[in-house]
Amino acid sequence: MVKVVLDAKEWITILSSFGDIINDIEINATSKGLQYLVGHSTHAVRYSKSYEGAVKATGKIAFTDLKNTMAFLKKSKGDVTISQLSNKIVIQNQKKSISIPSYECKSAQLSQTLSRLLVDSEESGWEKFGRKVALNCHAEADFSELISSLSVAKGLDKESDYLIKYNAEEDELALQVKKTGGISFTCFVNTTNSEGGNGTVSSSFGKWLLDALSCLSNGNSQFHLGNGTPLIILQEGDEWERTVLIIDQE
Repeated sequence: MVKVVLDAKEWITILSSFGDIINDIEINATSKGLQYLVGHSTHAVRYSKSYEGAVKATGKIAFTDLKNTMAFLKKSKGDVTISQLSNKIVIQNQKKSISIPSYECKSAQLSQTLSRLLVDSEESGWEKFGRKVALNCHAEADFSELISSLSVAKGLDKESDYLIKYNAEEDELALQVKKTGGISFTCFVNTTNSEGGNGTVSSSFGKWLLDALSCLSNGNSQFHLGNGTPLIILQEGDEWERTVLIIDQE
């Protein structure tokens, strides 16, 4: 039996850290803490965080009913114990508990392939993705303002074009959401340690771009992309690391 004890607010943070498109998650509980890699055809999130003493018994916990899990957690206070049995998870807080059936996670089905792609990309110094895609632009940026503006962008026409543009010479990245004859929204982000060729590179995405970007935390990030390529964003903080892979439309 897998068993993990964390504060209710921390559980809520973890289970809302991969966007709305992905609706289940398999978390690996190790002696050092928690880690996961969730994937969709549109994006993937790899995350790990150390929790001293939180993991009472190691193994995997499959959350396949996030709606009811989150409903219980939001009514909980203090420590919450979550245990994985053979085909269910049991969540306990103070004098209440809930038992929820647990099935195979769809978001884990792509994890092996995505993990290999991310490891290979990391070993190349984030210079490539897969066999043929070159990621020749790299920089660091604080995405805080971009993250705070996502609510504006999400309110626009879902049939809009979603673009990420980057110019290393100008030390600038831009999120652009536009529709011909309609509203156009742009958010610029200043970059540092910029590397890349001359001129502007651009990658086109669908509306999933905003959902993937919402997985980020405020603060400094490192990103890697090319012209018409996926976008990879890396973040790290106190005892945690996050990698977000966003698949382009091309």
